[in-house]
Amino acid sequence: MQDNAPNPVWNFIDPAHTGLPRSLQWLLNTMGIIALAGPYLAVLAPCFFVVWGANEFQTLFATTAWGTFAALMAMIKVGATMCAIEMLFALYCIRHEYAQELRSIVYEACEEFFYPWLH
Repeated sequence: MQDNAPNPVWNFIDPAHTGLPRSLQWLLNTMGIIALAGPYLAVLAPCFFVVWGANEFQTLFATTAWGTFAALMAMIKVGATMCAIEMLFALYCIRHEYAQELRSIVYEACEEFFYPWLH
């Protein structure tokens, strides 16, 4: 009955390699999760710093520069936010293919490196 259970989303270990030690399975799953979150962080971090920097510039120069500078900083913040939303949506749409690619990388690593050493 348990053989027919679906593979959990956060499990990157193939059922054929369940004989690997738990610590190695935990390490491979952790690396897979980090690799899955990496593109999202690579999109969010620059957009966050652009919005933060624009906000700091707007706060710093708000007393000397009138509406033009404030409007420019507001446009930069809106543009960075819209870019982040669009890129995150694109990443969300391809997440299944990316997860399958990560699973195949982990499977090949288990086949080539770990599985022969354990048997």
